[in-house]
Amino acid sequence: MAIKYITFECVSRCDMNCGFCFSYWRDGAPEVGTEKAKDMIRQLRDQGLEAINYTGGEPLLRKDLPELLRFSKDLGLTTIVTTDGIPLKRKLGEIADRMDYLGLPLDSANSTIHNKMRITKATDNHYGLVLGLLDTLHDDYSHIGVKINTVVTKRNLGSIAGIGGLVKGKAISWKLSQFLPAAYGALHRTNFEITREEYDAEVRRCREADSGVPLVISPANSCDDCCRVLSANGELMQPNGNKLVSLGGISTLNKDEIVRGFNEEDNMRALNKTYLTPK
Repeated sequence: MAIKYITFECVSRCDMNCGFCFSYWRDGAPEVGTEKAKDMIRQLRDQGLEAINYTGGEPLLRKDLPELLRFSKDLGLTTIVTTDGIPLKRKLGEIADRMDYLGLPLDSANSTIHNKMRITKATDNHYGLVLGLLDTLHDDYSHIGVKINTVVTKRNLGSIAGIGGLVKGKAISWKLSQFLPAAYGALHRTNFEITREEYDAEVRRCREADSGVPLVISPANSCDDCCRVLSANGELMQPNGNKLVSLGGISTLNKDEIVRGFNEEDNMRALNKTYLTPK
């Protein structure tokens, strides 16, 4: 048994301040250096890793991300970057040949609702920035598989279904994640939390309105047994309800400890259905 797919929260900084964020980067954890990061990635590859998803915070704020992507590609890994898109325009040319898949956020077909959810000082129209990036990727970087990430919350219910119409015709998959009241998001759960019934109803609306766009469904806590997260400070983490539990540092864990209680089949299924989009 092996972890085939892992999320690496490689940076503990972000250029957005979204109230529904479930990342733990806000804890101010130190970030492992380049060589330590490479060593962890190599160890996981030697144990069977096939794909790595660089997230954060905002992974493109990490100066050595191009180097880590190249290193991962040289190891034969499938490389994924999940970004808010703000630093991407100026860095896309540098990393385009080093990543296989890219995740971008779009939380509403209504620009006002999206921009109010995605809080940043970097731009007053994040919605327009993302749509512009999607056009650029479609026209100039068609070898990169693209996934739209939408967090379904109380704030955007009823305004999500039209997203499919914005991306139809492009080689894109679309993931609908139910808001998870974890980490920073736990402080704002009254503003964003929805029931499973509300989430399922929104999924049905999207399917009816936007047939033809590959849809990935992700209810809250649905991937706990198949998910492993590598934190910015180099700890292997496992979701447990609304928390991430540390299993320890990669170098201190043996293979049995890394995969204890782990569902390899679901891990690979999560990778396949989420990122392996038509190109």
